[in-house]
Amino acid sequence: MADPLRETRTMVLCALPYPPLPVKVGKLQADAMIIEREEVTTLHSLLAVCMNDSVNKNNKEANDIRRDKQIQVLKEFLHDLATEGMELSGEKLYNFYCKHSYKHLSTYFDSPPAIMFEPYSYMTIGDKSHNKLVEYCAAQGVLYEEPGAESQAERFKKLSQAQLLLLCRLRMGQSMPISAE
Repeated sequence: MADPLRETRTMVLCALPYPPLPVKVGKLQADAMIIEREEVTTLHSLLAVCMNDSVNKNNKEANDIRRDKQIQVLKEFLHDLATEGMELSGEKLYNFYCKHSYKHLSTYFDSPPAIMFEPYSYMTIGDKSHNKLVEYCAAQGVLYEEPGAESQAERFKKLSQAQLLLLCRLRMGQSMPISAE
């Protein structure tokens, strides 16, 4: 079945400053509200489901409230990135992204969702989560109109999670407006 929102959703996810980090979620037993097992997916997969759900509900008031919350979360992210995030690397940078990604995801819910980010050591080069991060970094290269962006994915496949997150941070730092205040 064709997904008419796939391209739009992909563009929105690519433009977000939150990378597709691995998260563990509970898989509910149908109509029983019982968690039967846990699964690992990515933040972007969850956000895609949330976006689709919001489109299907078509609730302008709820969408406006969520948009306002997302603007606040983004402002907080940019402030924190400028004041502390540009000095972070490795696990501390990973945790920084987890914290702000969770806040963005939470804007879709009335109460905080029950998810857990996988530990920093979870992702390895070539695994499913790493491949999603590579795709995101390559897509952002196109978004930021970087020279040779179309061929970056092959090079990114060889980079560690730490290196890819540093790239995400660097891109955000370069694109942030300079304030006169």
